[in-house]
Amino acid sequence: PGIYEQRYARPKTAPTQADFPTIAKVITSMVSGNQWTELTDHLMNWIACIVQTGSKIGTAWLVHGTEGTGKGLFVNSIMAPLLGRQYVKQITITRLEDQFNGWLERCQFCFIDELEVSSSVHKKIISGTLRNWITEPYLDMRNMNQMAYNAQSYTNFFVGSNKPAAVMIDASDRRYNIGDFQNEKLVITQQEVEVLIPQELQAFFDYLMSIKADMARARTLMMTESRRNVILASRNSLDMLCDALKEGDIEPFVEALPGIEHIASNSGGRGVVAMAFKKVME
Repeated sequence: PGIYEQRYARPKTAPTQADFPTIAKVITSMVSGNQWTELTDHLMNWIACIVQTGSKIGTAWLVHGTEGTGKGLFVNSIMAPLLGRQYVKQITITRLEDQFNGWLERCQFCFIDELEVSSSVHKKIISGTLRNWITEPYLDMRNMNQMAYNAQSYTNFFVGSNKPAAVMIDASDRRYNIGDFQNEKLVITQQEVEVLIPQELQAFFDYLMSIKADMARARTLMMTESRRNVILASRNSLDMLCDALKEGDIEPFVEALPGIEHIASNSGGRGVVAMAFKKVME
């Protein structure tokens, strides 16, 4: 158990955000536009499930926005001390392509920083690896100079990016909760980082322990505007045309048709052909 778990004693009254205002500021800057919203509560339940049960949830969180919104600060100064630094790992996209992944066996919380799957030449492989790591209860693991082995995975994934569409998902995805895209940097002082956050960690841990951890809710995805945008950005033109066909929408096809002037010029200047074509399309 971590130091905050060892110190834990059920408080007479349940803590609120007012008991850890600096930590709350970091969280809302990172995920919900500096406001404590339903989305923030959803994230807190997910974290409470990790803290209270130590279980692999099977869903991940993507937080994205401009540089300096507090993503790294949340992981390094809040989650790492709470869970124990030996159980929190920070990696980049290159580790997703690495054949040696034995570190996963002892990792409870993995922060994938600066992720942008679409920029990789191996995006399909990386997407598949992420899907597997996020959901599978047992994983094939391998350390350097050792044979691969199968072991239970307790790792939960927290993805950070400065890009609006860091991962590639479709409408059927059941893995990613996505925070609001943050355009404003976190305004925070050195005293808040070095003094106030450490002072508030026990209150934040007590708050997480006071939540009735709902695993079913933690595995549920909120359909936010940011999630819709990521799904849309993951689609190619062929996907969109197929959707239009399924829905009986011919507008994308009509828009792609040549104009009257083009038809006339390619029919020997016979405007009557172009006009007939226009009439049919109307």
